[in-house]
Amino acid sequence: MLNSADPDAPNGVDIARTIAKRFDLDWEEVLLDGPPIGNVGRHAWDRYPPVVLDTSAAHALGYSPVGNYAATVGEEIDWLVKAATSPASSVNPAEKDAFFAGLFDYAAEDRLVLQG
Repeated sequence: MLNSADPDAPNGVDIARTIAKRFDLDWEEVLLDGPPIGNVGRHAWDRYPPVVLDTSAAHALGYSPVGNYAATVGEEIDWLVKAATSPASSVNPAEKDAFFAGLFDYAAEDRLVLQG
């Protein structure tokens, strides 16, 4: 078994920017200094310590990535948006899976940002 991973290991901000670019979205980012405060600042890819995969064995066998995260994730993003906007997905993601519980507390985010 060999590890498979994006060659560039994007962080949460990189992922958000890639998705925004895919849909030609523009917004003002409010980046917080320091670690998350409660669930504000956390996201589904947030891990400490970070998960790091060693792909050197795959490369030694001749593996060559077809592109970085931004270049290869487009079809998956389209599929996720289609799935999320289908009538079958009318339930809040936090209600579908405990993994996502607390990651959609937009009121807490607004309070933190507005406090300055």
